[in-house]
Amino acid sequence: MNEMRRRVVGGRYELRNATVVDLIRTAWVVQADDVIGGPEWLDSKRFDVSVPVPQTAGAEQLRGVLQTMLSDRFHLEVHTTTRKVPVFAITTANKALAAKALIESASGSEDSGCGQQGSPPHELVLFECRNVSLNRLADGLPRMRATGYLFNYRVVENTGLKGSFDFSVKWTPRDSFRPKVATADTITIFDAFENQLGLKLALSSVSEPAIAVDKLDEQPTPNLPEASVAAQAALRFEVPTIKPSLSPPPCSSVRVEPGGASALS
Repeated sequence: MNEMRRRVVGGRYELRNATVVDLIRTAWVVQADDVIGGPEWLDSKRFDVSVPVPQTAGAEQLRGVLQTMLSDRFHLEVHTTTRKVPVFAITTANKALAAKALIESASGSEDSGCGQQGSPPHELVLFECRNVSLNRLADGLPRMRATGYLFNYRVVENTGLKGSFDFSVKWTPRDSFRPKVATADTITIFDAFENQLGLKLALSSVSEPAIAVDKLDEQPTPNLPEASVAAQAALRFEVPTIKPSLSPPPCSSVRVEPGGASALS
């Protein structure tokens, strides 16, 4: 698999098989989908990076090293922004339903957790929770077996209801890859939440931080001649250099090593 690998070893911060998207998301602590704009090759060309760092470098310093390398070597320019992402939101369906919601405040003395019964796709899914907050329900819902309705979107809790609750809810399982035609006795997860819990589960969106790429060179700046690299190394002054990597074709790759200003050789 073409996944980035990273480690700190021997005073070097190494990131192998990394796209520029990988480097940016690591340097600014965002998800890959939160890196927007830039050229088409941003998430296809791959690089091997090895930057000299202090032995005691922490996470913040490592991020700063990457940001500096990207700016110096690729002339990267970015700005922070936000983007809308789809989520499913749990809200109170309406005042009348909220008043008769079938979620009951937990005593707080029982074990906290949820259990699932049923053998999809042949039986209704029965989901029972005891002493569980709605925030915890939202966090766990996308990972449940047999939701089939949520398409791996995140679920957020917007009811404003505090505390822990006891509740159960059941619905007809759905295979998102092979959806069946709904019948009269089909209970969707959305109907189940509204009619059985007095809550609404619906598609929504939220804003989250993003990094927008304004400028990026496809080729990094050249390395210093070997003699200059050796001279700088003797003075214990190290900056990244970039060389073509032998990592797997057809991906392009570069390598950053200590000892001189950057460049492809």
